[in-house]
Amino acid sequence: MDSQYKNIFTRNIGLFTEEEQEKLSKASVGIAGGGGIGALASERLIRLGVGKLKLTDPGKMEASNLNRQFGSSMLNLGQSKAAVAVEQIKDINPESQYYLYQYRYLERTGR
Repeated sequence: MDSQYKNIFTRNIGLFTEEEQEKLSKASVGIAGGGGIGALASERLIRLGVGKLKLTDPGKMEASNLNRQFGSSMLNLGQSKAAVAVEQIKDINPESQYYLYQYRYLERTGR
């Protein structure tokens, strides 16, 4: 583990061994949804030391998200939920890698 990573995640040792923490630093996790559960899961995974996150959510922050979703605020209404989550968690471990996928739902007709 490099020294900055070690400084950030030193308190995880005990919960994880140094070898397990090293594995987390190289782990990659995909999360579908940057809203309530997805954003919180991404924040917790970054705090555990996961090295790569792949986030996707087609939604944008709306006023109805303010009372229930991590990262939502008056300042980011209209912004991508996944992008807001990435911005929040980049401050926790800036050396982690983030992949952001934004897409639109395709409208379905019929069955």
